[in-house]
Amino acid sequence: MSRDSWIATLAERLVVALVSAILAVLTLALYPVALLVLGGGAGGGVEVEIGAQFYSFVFSKVGLSTVIAASLAGFCFGSERMANILSFFWGTHDFWKTVAAVIDDKICTFQEERNFSLWLIVILLAVLAFVMFELNA
Repeated sequence: MSRDSWIATLAERLVVALVSAILAVLTLALYPVALLVLGGGAGGGVEVEIGAQFYSFVFSKVGLSTVIAASLAGFCFGSERMANILSFFWGTHDFWKTVAAVIDDKICTFQEERNFSLWLIVILLAVLAFVMFELNA
């Protein structure tokens, strides 16, 4: 291995480590925002409290440890594997498509076996969610 290729490989690994650390910070910082936006206020303001608790968790030693672990993983694993790891946490990995397909298959099977229509399942899930939120309030 020539010296130039070794330096190029090391430089690439350092850049991947830096980008992994930045993306870990963005992931940790934007998670409460996504929770607040996607929650839509259905929990009666609970999302704001969870977001505040999560921010105090993120900006502690645990959050710093997570960022350091992400940068070390980026350095050790390389760009392709780190892209797969980050895509898992951002929800763009093939795993999530597989999970959605399995859930869809289970709902369709349940629908066919029980002879329920989809609107009835949606209504029952909405009632269940309403009851759960009322019990927590």
